[in-house]
Amino acid sequence: MLRNFFIFILFFTARSVAAQDSLISRTWGKLGVKINSVGSLGFVQKPAVEYPAASGKFALNRLAFWVTALGKGSDTLVACEETRSIATHWCEGPYGSGGQHVSGAEWPRILQISARDVQDHRSHYKDAGYTPLSSITNWPGSFSKPGFPARCAPFADVNANQKYDPLQGDYPYLPGSDNVWAMGSDSLNKSNLKTLAMPVDISAIWFKPAGSDTLLQYTAWARITVCNRGADTLHNCRTSLVADFQLGNSEDNYLGTHVTRQSIYSFNGPANDAVYGPRWPVVSAGWLSGKTSSSIYYEAGGDAVKGQPVRAAHFYHFANGCWKTGSSLGYGGSGLDITFPASYVYSNGTDPAFTGKPAWNEDSAGNIPGHRTGILSTSAVELLPGACRVSDAHVTVIPDKPDSARLSVFLKGITELYGNSDFSLGKKRVTKPQLRVYPNPVQSGHTLSALLQEGEIYLTDMQGKVLLKLKKGENILPQLSAGIYIIRTNTSTPVLLQIL
Repeated sequence: MLRNFFIFILFFTARSVAAQDSLISRTWGKLGVKINSVGSLGFVQKPAVEYPAASGKFALNRLAFWVTALGKGSDTLVACEETRSIATHWCEGPYGSGGQHVSGAEWPRILQISARDVQDHRSHYKDAGYTPLSSITNWPGSFSKPGFPARCAPFADVNANQKYDPLQGDYPYLPGSDNVWAMGSDSLNKSNLKTLAMPVDISAIWFKPAGSDTLLQYTAWARITVCNRGADTLHNCRTSLVADFQLGNSEDNYLGTHVTRQSIYSFNGPANDAVYGPRWPVVSAGWLSGKTSSSIYYEAGGDAVKGQPVRAAHFYHFANGCWKTGSSLGYGGSGLDITFPASYVYSNGTDPAFTGKPAWNEDSAGNIPGHRTGILSTSAVELLPGACRVSDAHVTVIPDKPDSARLSVFLKGITELYGNSDFSLGKKRVTKPQLRVYPNPVQSGHTLSALLQEGEIYLTDMQGKVLLKLKKGENILPQLSAGIYIIRTNTSTPVLLQIL
């Protein structure tokens, strides 16, 4: 028996769209980011990522997260947002038994908290007459429903009483200097769509880390927590990142997967859309913690193989790297020929399983560019009752019409930045000597300081050509074209340098 568990993105009444806490817009570096109250990016007629910020140009229309699993008796269980719909059956708040959900009065849809807010609270909570900010007070760490997992709303328990009490010094535990937290559950009983709710809570923390690294100017980061609130184990449980790529003209885009960097990406097709001119960006989204298992895509319409999913089985198959029908993805062309079954679509030479075969990408395959929604799924786990799975993700814009080599360098930099960060989930920290370069960005012709304990320092272009050997300490840069460059050494992680 297949139960038709699925949810659509966005909100189902005009009043909901206009609700003050339904959508938060932030400017993080070069990006304008819009986050909605179920933890996804994007909204009706509002792009998810605007690049450059406040320009009216968008690089990603919507980004959603799916959870798929097999339940008791091998029922297909799916909690998903279909990124192209304008209706939703997603509900804010934790999952509740019997199809009941937590009311808006008990549970905030979406909260915005900065590191400064938290620090001010920690400094003043003992002051007479102190009143915490509403975002601190409403943090749902003290939510009283039985079995609520604290990881959905993590907090520092200063007095170790296992209860969130901000007036005793407790505070939200968040990874970034600026954070937006949201949560959704499949907890509505919609008889025309499904008979039961899926016992899953999904929370998302979108954040901007502290720091001045150039890569941070082009990236939004997310921490996704999936918790099983039911009584039965969820088998073959995966979390999927689903990106509705609409870069410029939505019908003139290509899709790719960088397998070793666990990312999918979209780039402009051959036509000039007159949106970004000759310097088109590439937008990428990927997982940073754990392992990915597959990538695939679907297109608008009712095509039986690669069209939009409408049933639980369709969502489940796509999340497992198969077509809508459950047939395998194939290496080459449009991915429909299963002579050589593949796990990743349009991998362009990055899939180790096909070393020695021609690189597979949309351009070389002669595909017609179009509007494709990419799906990148984590490896499967058994999610026990009460258990949670936490995964970190990124959305990155790579500026100035990058080629494959520069795209790879950019994504490698994101991976290494994450691995060296304080907010990394279980990544092994790189122990190489750290290179410090400042200011970054820097004006051409101005002074650049490069600090390193040992090794030589080189300034290269994005293709690796050495342009200048730098001294340790202060350097006067020659007149160079504006753009992104690389500071390389033989002992430390490379640094991307922006020259203005």
